[in-house]
Amino acid sequence: MCELLVEGGERLYGELTIQGSKNSVLPILAATLLCADTCVIENCPKLRDVDASVAILRHLGCCTHWEDSALVVDTARMDRAVVPDALMREMRSSVIFLGAILARCKEATICYPGGCELGPRPIDLHLSALSALGAEIRETGGELKCRGGTLLGSDVYLPMPSVGATENALLCACGADGVTTIYNAAREPEIVDLQNFINAMGGNVRGAGGSIITVEGRRALHGGKYRIIADRIVGATYLCGAARFGGEVCLRSVDPRPLSTVAGALSMMIGLVMPLIAGGIIAFILNVPMSFFEKKIEWLNLRHPSKLLPRIKSALSLIVTLVLVALAICFVGRVIFPNMAESIKSIAAIVNDNYQSWIALAESYGLDMSGVRAWIMNFDWEKLLQGLRDNSGEILSTATQAANSVFGVVANIGFGLIFAIYILLNKRKLGRQAKQLAYAFLKKPWADEVCDIASLSYRTFAGFLSGQCLEAVILGMMFFITLLVGGFPYAGSISVIIGCMSIIPFVGAFIGMAFGFLLIAVTRLEQALWFLVVFFVIQQIEGHIVYPKVVGSSVGLPALWTLLAVVVGGKVSGIFGIILFIPLFSVIYALVRRSVYSRLKKKNLKIS
Repeated sequence: MCELLVEGGERLYGELTIQGSKNSVLPILAATLLCADTCVIENCPKLRDVDASVAILRHLGCCTHWEDSALVVDTARMDRAVVPDALMREMRSSVIFLGAILARCKEATICYPGGCELGPRPIDLHLSALSALGAEIRETGGELKCRGGTLLGSDVYLPMPSVGATENALLCACGADGVTTIYNAAREPEIVDLQNFINAMGGNVRGAGGSIITVEGRRALHGGKYRIIADRIVGATYLCGAARFGGEVCLRSVDPRPLSTVAGALSMMIGLVMPLIAGGIIAFILNVPMSFFEKKIEWLNLRHPSKLLPRIKSALSLIVTLVLVALAICFVGRVIFPNMAESIKSIAAIVNDNYQSWIALAESYGLDMSGVRAWIMNFDWEKLLQGLRDNSGEILSTATQAANSVFGVVANIGFGLIFAIYILLNKRKLGRQAKQLAYAFLKKPWADEVCDIASLSYRTFAGFLSGQCLEAVILGMMFFITLLVGGFPYAGSISVIIGCMSIIPFVGAFIGMAFGFLLIAVTRLEQALWFLVVFFVIQQIEGHIVYPKVVGSSVGLPALWTLLAVVVGGKVSGIFGIILFIPLFSVIYALVRRSVYSRLKKKNLKIS
């Protein structure tokens, strides 16, 4: 007995090319019998069930060989319509050859297919579907003898949406006279792939992926090349692994639509916990100013000791914090949005007034702008409006999806705020309960270490947050004073934008720079270029002096390590990694430093 040992628990990173779908290639290999020609099945997985299907094809007189990952099947010399017991018992899916052989030869003899690990699965649905098309089926000596001399297109009603029965009926219908309609058909992506393969051979199958499939029979089919879809089960397995252990996994050659069910389930799970996650993040952020105000009114406990005063103090501090945050948001909105709207109007007016002179300037440098002129002069607004009217359904659907997404974000923030308020009002009780859990389930030294690391992590992350906000205020003030003295327009708006965006370490300021450049450029391009010079000068001062001192010192991290944390965090997780890795590096740095000092002390060593 073979054993597979897996050592897990690590984040997953890398790229994978997902193999072709087993559940898709098996009925397609059977479908190659519908034509007397050569079919090249690309992206064919090399599996035991594929080998079993190849053995059946060779027994029937077909020629097969591999060309890298492509299986070449030549069915021109098929001279048998009997599949022996030994080959039928190799795999459960061998029954899928019944419909294809019957369509090609008008007769077929098979044994009952082998079982599987899932237990017995009768094939009565397959047989009843073939009988509806006119096949005569008799069982003699454990064999199924089928005759289909008078196969006629008909209505096939499946009592349940069986994948195998749907595929067998579809294959057999290709050899029947007239049109066959399969009702209550299975909707799996593999059936869509089978439809696409048959249509690529010259067939006419419609409706796969829905509950009703129509097949036009007795069409002259030919060979060709066809690429099997990626295995959705394999893709979903890696998708779930990445969702469980984190990291970043790129799955290549995968159509995301067959994974919509898994992706939807994962999205639903994430959606259920997202308000809790949002609440935790909001609570952590709000706790920094809330703790500051709690310390400022500490005198209440000294003058009037009472069990209720801590809760009153927490509630009062939280109210002050929420009010100040609301006022800050309103201030930012009042400063930014009016100027943004004015700037957009200015841009539109400037473009409308100057586009002809810009085109003339470009032509003076030898550029051919005739196409641009013709496009502007001949632009058909009526055609645009008609296109909008014709696609109103898609536009409405997109708008609805966008509205649902916005509503989801707002709902998560709203519920998150409610959770955050609960957490903040009960933070001492929750902290005590978490500590009790640690000491209840861990040994005391381990529990001490966990609590110590948790305390250190909180102080570090809180220090980083306060330091980052202080750095944003300093940077915003530096830009405001410089732009105001320099006579730049929108000094207040640009300073607020850059200050707010600089909460994202290093990267955020450059995003703010783009907005600032655009705002100034609509008034005077030359001044916008001078703004870039001013920005880079201030950015150098901030990046090399202010940021390492303010943020780096707030988290107890040297300037060099702060810069390293930004680089590593950006490489790992982008903007989120940049924000996260500075306090994370600080915690690691503090733990390593403490461990080094402790070991040196035990060895009675002093290194200078």
